[in-house]
Amino acid sequence: MSTDDYQMVSFVLSSSARALTIDDLALESIAVRQTSVSSANGSRDDSDKLYGNMPYPVNAVDDAAETLEDEVATGNVFANDIDLDAGDADGDGIPDGLVVTAIDGDAGAVGSALELAPGIVVTVNTDGSYTLDATDADWLAEGEVWEGAVTYSVSDGNGGSDDAVLSLAVTGVNDSPDAVDDAAATDEATSVSGSVLPNDSDPDLSDVLAVTAVNGDEAALGQEIMLASGALLTLNADGTYDYNPNGAFDGLNDGDIATDSFTYAISDGNGGTDTATVTITIDGIGAPEPEDQDHFGTFTNKKGVEQDISNVVLYLDDGSGDILKVKIDGWSGETDLDDVDLGSFMENMGYDEYELLAVSIKVGNNHNRDLGPGEGQFFLLDGDEDIDYVAGGDVPDGFTLDILGAKADDTVMYDPALFM
Repeated sequence: MSTDDYQMVSFVLSSSARALTIDDLALESIAVRQTSVSSANGSRDDSDKLYGNMPYPVNAVDDAAETLEDEVATGNVFANDIDLDAGDADGDGIPDGLVVTAIDGDAGAVGSALELAPGIVVTVNTDGSYTLDATDADWLAEGEVWEGAVTYSVSDGNGGSDDAVLSLAVTGVNDSPDAVDDAAATDEATSVSGSVLPNDSDPDLSDVLAVTAVNGDEAALGQEIMLASGALLTLNADGTYDYNPNGAFDGLNDGDIATDSFTYAISDGNGGTDTATVTITIDGIGAPEPEDQDHFGTFTNKKGVEQDISNVVLYLDDGSGDILKVKIDGWSGETDLDDVDLGSFMENMGYDEYELLAVSIKVGNNHNRDLGPGEGQFFLLDGDEDIDYVAGGDVPDGFTLDILGAKADDTVMYDPALFM
């Protein structure tokens, strides 16, 4: 063909029924042919196909989705993808005919819920629609951001395909901590320590819990306070506490049980708070067995050396105001009075009508006149023979050093039979 054979041809498609669009063309069947219009280079009937129309390729464009913890984001990855061959019959802005064929190279992952992190699930369907579900991502703290991504593959059904990335982001919101009640146990005479925080929790893993108040009082934190029961308590910001019964439960008998309690508040540092109660069980303990009325223990001299008892002097009141001194001598090396029953002695000796006021004990070379009240070897009674002797104390009316040092009115030699 010569240059004289080249001509330009144009045409316009129209329809009386409706306006035509590019969708009405079967582009794949359109071709341009050259046809000779002179005989210079061959028959006029010769023609050749110069080129044919090929489908436009699909262009997948990267996407991004973000949401807050506890919420769900939705969208469609095709919304910004381009395919000039595709139409939009429903007018939703999504090219018709596009299909997601794989997620991260896995065809089986299309339409499947993929957990990319605890509580963060993404699903991309064949039609390009997706959901980013973060309703269970409570582990994210206030303002903390998780980021992830998936790659999707798209096909236009005509051999065209492409890949793009769907970037994902979830921003955490604060979740309140959970303060759980605590329990401790002790007895009426023993302090107990512990911590209120080990069983408390916070869904936001990076939050640090702290105690902010005790019994509703922030100022009392870290201070020793007295509870309504009379017990003493110190609770610190780190959750540690010390509880002292402080004699408030001394009235309990062995087997009795009482409880005491206090409340505390915690904070996660991001506005979340909660309160709980600590209950302390207090066990009563039995009063110590009263010592035998006639037990005086082991005695030492003034230098601290243990010595045998030389004699014991009983101070008796006959009711007239006079004090009768009865000396029990010859203890034969006895060093205590564990097995002595003074009540039996007084009855056997005819002193059962007398009131026993006091007892003095002589050991070694110490003399009665040297053993004054309060020196641990002079014992006063309160008139009740069922109550233990009390060391020291004020000298009863009528007692003087002269009386203490004077000779005994009666002297009796020690005989175990007299005390039975």
